[in-house]
Amino acid sequence: MINIIKFTFSFLFLLSFFLPQKSVHACSVCGMGDPMATAGDSRPVAGQIKVSLENQFLTATAVSDDNTDNKESLQQYSVKPVFVYSPAEFLNIVIGAPLVYKNWVLNNIASGTIVNSTKPFGLGDIDAGARLFIFQNTNLNQQMRHSLAMTAGITMPTGNNNVKDDLGVRIDEHSQIGTGSWGPYVGLLYAFHKDPWNFSVYSGVRFHTVNVYDYIYGTGIVAGITTQFRIWEPFALTLGIDARYAYNDTLAGVTQVNTGGAVFGATPGFILNIVSDLWIKGNVQIPFYTKLSGQQTVGATFNLNLEYAFHS
Repeated sequence: MINIIKFTFSFLFLLSFFLPQKSVHACSVCGMGDPMATAGDSRPVAGQIKVSLENQFLTATAVSDDNTDNKESLQQYSVKPVFVYSPAEFLNIVIGAPLVYKNWVLNNIASGTIVNSTKPFGLGDIDAGARLFIFQNTNLNQQMRHSLAMTAGITMPTGNNNVKDDLGVRIDEHSQIGTGSWGPYVGLLYAFHKDPWNFSVYSGVRFHTVNVYDYIYGTGIVAGITTQFRIWEPFALTLGIDARYAYNDTLAGVTQVNTGGAVFGATPGFILNIVSDLWIKGNVQIPFYTKLSGQQTVGATFNLNLEYAFHS
C-alpha cells in the first residue's frame, strides 16, 4: 500500500511540471503563498535561529497603461536573506532583505521594436513579521500534531521607487525595485503532522499605503493548501494549490486597467535535508486558471531556498 502511495504522489509531482504554463493575467507584486514560509508551520524551538537564502525568478508582461500601443516585459530575479528567531516555543520573528534585479523592456505591439529598456538592481522592500502559535496539540501515541498560528508583518519602503530609463523617464510601477509604500499583512495558518505526511492551509491579506507618486497597489488576498510526503528520511515531495485575488491598482484615484484579478497555481516542490540542520527547498508555481482584468501575462515562478538552523 505504501508503495502505491509513493508512486501516486511522485506521479502527481512530476505531472505538475508538464502542465501547460500558459500566460495569465496577474499582479506582478502581489505574490502567492505564505509570506512567512521560511518560519515553518511547526512548533518553534526556543532559542533557535534559522538563516535562509531565498532565490526567486519570475516573468511577466503587461500592456502599458500610459500608452496602449506598447507592451512592457519584465524578468525579475531576487535573492533574499531571511533571519528567523524563536524567542519562545510559540513565537517566530522573521526579517528578510531582498536584492532585486529586473530586466524591463518596452516594445511597440504592432512592430515589435524595442521602444525603451532598463535593468535596475538594488535593495528591495525589507519585510519584517511574526508568527504566533495560538494553539498546539501533540498526541505522542499516534505521532500526530495540530497547530494553529496567526501571522502579521509589514514590508517597508526601502527599495528604490524612482528608477528611470536611459531617457531619464521614470519606468512603470511594477518594474520598480520597491513599491514606495508600506505593506502590512495578516494571515492564519493551520498545520497537521502525522509522519510521513504533513498538511498545511494558509490564508492572508496584504494592504498597501499610497506612495509619493499617488499610486496604491491593490489589496491582495492569498490562500494555499500544501501536502508533504516524506519519501525517505532526508527527502520529501510537496504538492500544493495556491490562489490569489488582487484588487485593481489605482493612480491618483484612477483605476489601472491592467492590474488585479484571480490566479490559481499548482505548486510542486521538494525538501532535502543535506546534512544535519542544512536544508534545501524548492518549488515552482504554475498558473493553471485565471480570471483577471486587463492585458497582462505571467509565467511560472521558480523558488529555491537554502536554510540552516542554529541551536542555542
